[in-house]
Amino acid sequence: MYRLLHQKHRVRVTQEMVRNILRQIDPVSLENRRRHRVQRRTYVSAGPNHMWHVNGYNKLRPYGILISG
Repeated sequence: MYRLLHQKHRVRVTQEMVRNILRQIDPVSLENRRRHRVQRRTYVSAGPNHMWHVNGYNKLRPYGILISG
């Protein structure tokens, strides 16, 4: 929103100012957006290198080719 104000109207505002104004103008929409935020997972591991998170490319899996990175 603050970038839009600067690009279209050449008004310089801070993110905090935009946040405060939106909180005052439309608190219901702000609360709805807050509820639908992505919940981050927390991992508990025994130590470094104990758990690895690997993304796989499974499009070629039916042909017996697995790619991990």
